[in-house]
Amino acid sequence: MKSQKKGLAFALVLSLTLILTIGATSISAFAVSPGLETSVTQTLGTATEPVKTSDQLKGNAVAKAPFNNNQLLVTVNEMEVVLNISEKTLILDSKTGLPASLNDLEIGDVIFVYYSAAMTKSLPPQSHAIAIVTQVEKDKSHAELFTIKEIISRTDGVVRALNKEGDLIVAFVEENPLTPYKTKQIVTLDDIQVGTQLFIWYEIVALSYPGQTGATKAVLVGQEEELGVRAVYTPMAGLDTATLTIQDKAVELGGQNLMSENGLLMLPLRAVAEGLGFSVTWNGEDKSILLDDGTVKTTLYIGNDSYFKASSQAIGLTQNFEFGVSPMLIENSTYVPASLFNLLYSDNTAVKIELKQQ
Repeated sequence: MKSQKKGLAFALVLSLTLILTIGATSISAFAVSPGLETSVTQTLGTATEPVKTSDQLKGNAVAKAPFNNNQLLVTVNEMEVVLNISEKTLILDSKTGLPASLNDLEIGDVIFVYYSAAMTKSLPPQSHAIAIVTQVEKDKSHAELFTIKEIISRTDGVVRALNKEGDLIVAFVEENPLTPYKTKQIVTLDDIQVGTQLFIWYEIVALSYPGQTGATKAVLVGQEEELGVRAVYTPMAGLDTATLTIQDKAVELGGQNLMSENGLLMLPLRAVAEGLGFSVTWNGEDKSILLDDGTVKTTLYIGNDSYFKASSQAIGLTQNFEFGVSPMLIENSTYVPASLFNLLYSDNTAVKIELKQQ
């Protein structure tokens, strides 16, 4: 019975993502969301070519020599590389989901590696190994490293999250296994926050951009170091913790605070919108707010978790999206999720948070 519940929960989550993807194909050119970009479809990059995410590369690799002196020689992305292994390198057995030992590797074994794009000029070049997944089988899914950039939604028993690279949304379902890495502590969906790193397993990816899937199993590693955005995802985080830019423009909040709701960053609407050139019109009868900058517009409703983007000059709008939190009144000011501005600017990285140096 328990296995049937797991399968049903995963099927429901995946079916929802597929419905969102299919339904989006008929939307106008404005159909772009910070969690669901619907105007572009593509498959995920293959592991046979270098995939660079900021300062990180990844790909299928083959062990070329035994692990020795904290170094492992591999062929990855059509070149030989010496991977330097440190105590920070994450090493996981994809079959068991448990920490693995590189001493068990044999020449010719296939693994999946994440390594730094910064390499020495030696032959072969050397690079720091970020993570290594062992027991990788050809044509079968294996564990992949996933760092959360944004929580798309959080409902009973399901958390949907966007990865740091911005190309994959994963649904974590309460019924599916979630275990810790190298500890025996109990972890739950509440431990999945912005900045959380996990190894995940999944089967089918919906052909949208970002891709969408459901994790069949996950191993929680912890919080990524120096991921600045997570520090503001705490209740009542103030201006002394971070600076805010939208579309690379510094945003003044007029003394108001950044807030958090359900793990999502909340911004004071009028101060931010007017600073970006939007007109803000409040309608007290239905508690709605109209935003319009002459190019794009939207209407928000207090207490209604539904967001869209429309053209100010032509007919056409996106489907409605839920971000996991509604516009709300806090101390007589309207607060909205920061993701709204990613939607309005059709840019998943429009909103940026940087910690101030102490």
